[in-house]
Formats: sequence, structure tokens, C-alpha cells
Amino acid sequence: MVPARRSDGTATAGGKDHSSDGGSYDTAKQIVKEVWDRNPPQYLQYDFVSIKGGTGKMSSSSGELFTLTQFYEVYEPQMVRWIFASQRPNHDFSIAFDIDVIKTYEEFDRAEAEVLSPAPAEDKGNKWQMTRRTYELSAVGSMPSVPPVRASFRELCNRLQICSGDVQRTWEKFYRTSIVTDSDRQAFTARASRALFWLEHYAPGEFRYMLNQQPVALELTPAQQESLKALRSLVETTDLDGIDGKELNQKIYDDVIRGVNIDAKEFFAAVYRKLINRDQGPRLPGFLKEIGREKLVELL
Repeated sequence: MVPARRSDGTATAGGKDHSSDGGSYDTAKQIVKEVWDRNPPQYLQYDFVSIKGGTGKMSSSSGELFTLTQFYEVYEPQMVRWIFASQRPNHDFSIAFDIDVIKTYEEFDRAEAEVLSPAPAEDKGNKWQMTRRTYELSAVGSMPSVPPVRASFRELCNRLQICSGDVQRTWEKFYRTSIVTDSDRQAFTARASRALFWLEHYAPGEFRYMLNQQPVALELTPAQQESLKALRSLVETTDLDGIDGKELNQKIYDDVIRGVNIDAKEFFAAVYRKLINRDQGPRLPGFLKEIGREKLVELL
């Protein structure tokens, strides 16, 4: 039955299966009134929570159930609270463990940055007030006064795989100068461990890869061999840290693909097999910039 420990107007809540006519709350409030002559608690109905892609609501009786521990393996504690606090209680919603995990992290990071931005609250409108209240309810401990330095979950997934899942090496290679305080380092490690767990257990196959640690020998066409030589030359003579991704993409097409007159699909298949033993992978310009010149020259 719906928990109703007091009958003095205190609010209580229950799922919609308890809230229908003739359901447990409907019956219990009659008992409270007729047996004890007291008013039942004010009541709030909440709807079901499901796992995206599941067959229905989470239910211990059906076995379709994720524990809080399982949520924490993928989502940070404040994010679990934020997911629930940002939903209307009387609406069904689902929690993602698939590729939409990335979207959920991005939405949380945007909300956090918006709430903690320095602009005066009166300039931000009612929507900001709602976002801030949701964030307040999600906080574990006191709210931060300035936005924490967060590593993008999407970016972190790619960088961890470039570093073979080594969290420390990922921080040293990509975040040493931007994530420096103890609290931000702890937050980085916590997020990185969850990104690794998600990659290993829930990420779609096309999202997972492992960067080759040694050059691999491949059967390539003459055109593919020439294109890889041209790409290696481009990498050796280009400041990968300084060049914009769009500009690098143009150089790849002008100097490599058109330069050796190779079909683009044939070229990309050769590059990705050299780098990650797959025919496809992350968008190439950004991927090359992430890997860095030294490793690229070795693998190409």
C-alpha cells in the first residue's frame, strides 16, 4: 500500500498503479476517514521509470530492474539525482544506457554551466530559475560557486581509447594544463572511470575501438599505399595542434585524396585499418589531431 504514516495533511506519493480508482491509495484514504475519522495525506502520483530499450517499467517482479549501484557505474551521483529531478513526477521517462548516455552528460554539463554562469539571476528568466532549482536538488553536498572543469564525456571516450584506457596517461596527454585542482582531478577520474565502464559494457560496437600500438602490415592497392605516404607527409609538415579541423579536412582532400587520385572511401578504409584495424572510425581530422604527430608517423 501507499506509505501514509500521517493523516494531518502531510504529502505522500505513490506510483500510478497505486493511484487508480479502487487502488491502494483510494482504499487507504477511505479507511483513514471511516475508521480513524482523520484526513488522509495530500497525494502526489508519480509515473513509471524504465530503461531505454527495455520492455517496460523497471520492476523487481519482472526482473527488469537496475539498482542504484548500476546507475552509479555509468552516471555520477549528482547526475542520477539530476535525471530524476528534471522530470515531471506524473510523466513516464526512461534512463539511457546506450549512445544517449553521451547526450545526457552533455545536457547536464550545459545546465551546470548555465546555472553557475556569472550573469545576474534577474537577467536569465524563469527557465533559468527552474534549471537552477533542478541543479540545487541534484547537488551532492554544497553547490559549487564556480563551474567545475569538466571533461566532455564524448571527447573523453575517444581520448581514453587513444590511450588504451589508461586514465592517468589520458590526463597527462590531454588535460594536464586544464584540469589542475584536486577537486577537478577527482571529478575527472570519476568521470573517466565511468566512461571506461560504459565503453566496455554498453557502448555500441561502432563506437568502440583500440588504437594500434605497433604498425600493422596490410594488403593495400598501389593507390592506397601512395595515399598513406601522402598522408604521412602531410602529418609531418603540419602543426596538428594549431590547425583547425576544417582546414585539416580540406588539406586531406586536396593534398592526399585528390593529390594521388584515389577514391575517398578506399583511402579512408586504408587509414582506419592502419590506425584501429577497422574500415571506419571517428571523424578523421579530429582523430588525427587527437592521436598526435609522433604516433601517427609511427603507425602510418
